[in-house]
Amino acid sequence: MRRAAQLTTIVAAAALLIVPGSPAQAYVSQVDVSPTTITDSSTGEGSIAATMHLSMQAGEARNLRAELVMGNARAEGQPSPVAAAQKITCEPAGGATLPGEQIWNTRNLLADEPDVTLMTRMMFVAPAAGSYDCHLRVYLNNELSHGRETAAMRGGFLGDVSGAIPADRTARLIRSGSDATYFALGAPVRQLHHVPGYTPPVGATSFRVVGDLQTSSCYGNGGNACPRATYPDGAAAKIYTRVVATPSIPSAACTSQASAPRSVTVSKQVHHLRIHNELLVTLPSSGCGTWTLNVVARDDGGSLPFVVHTGDGPYTTVYARPA
Repeated sequence: MRRAAQLTTIVAAAALLIVPGSPAQAYVSQVDVSPTTITDSSTGEGSIAATMHLSMQAGEARNLRAELVMGNARAEGQPSPVAAAQKITCEPAGGATLPGEQIWNTRNLLADEPDVTLMTRMMFVAPAAGSYDCHLRVYLNNELSHGRETAAMRGGFLGDVSGAIPADRTARLIRSGSDATYFALGAPVRQLHHVPGYTPPVGATSFRVVGDLQTSSCYGNGGNACPRATYPDGAAAKIYTRVVATPSIPSAACTSQASAPRSVTVSKQVHHLRIHNELLVTLPSSGCGTWTLNVVARDDGGSLPFVVHTGDGPYTTVYARPA
């Protein structure tokens, strides 16, 4: 494993973990979601809940964040688990979704559980100068025939966190590796979504790194990157994860830094869960070279194996931006 020795001696930096339920932050612009009831849909990209119109230069980036509050999951009118999905997708105005400019998030809404907040972040980079529409989309994965599963969308928003970010001040990766990375019980740390060679802006004293993972616990008889087996109903995966930044020229002043570790339980019932990591990297005056960014994950003593979705759709992402 690359830089394995450094990963065992990481110095933890001050980290801001932005998770659902955290205090609201200011946005350069924000489009709110109107409450409604969502009906399942098995085709298309999902219903558009909010749209942000952007005028951008080639290579310019926008740091987008979406939240949806959902609940009251029902099948045929009765409380029932329902799989809800959230997306941020961007497209040229009047055009089609750009394949590399979207992020997905999904979670099972359980019967009679309190409302759940789905949160997704994305660094959108304009491939050419022009006008773009970025959408917050939502849909339900229907197990029954169309129209028989519903969930309440209580509210939410699509926000632009930072405004225009120049092309040379970001680095990111949305897709990488195999379709899904499998973690057996007791699996050691693995590096996911390797982003090499990030150069902070001249004069910067810090920068931020986001590393968000989409995970699924193994259940039923397996499949979808889980080995064929029988997985117990009452079990749950326990996932350790953090985001790491490593300088190309290490020294006493330039050390690897990492977000505070997170240990998250993903039950068989919830099945899918997005795990958010964020790190504020502090910089000396000079001498660190470029930075390599990774998300790391391992089994943390759970009773179910799990997968991290790395390349079977635009789920897991890592990106850097000015602080």
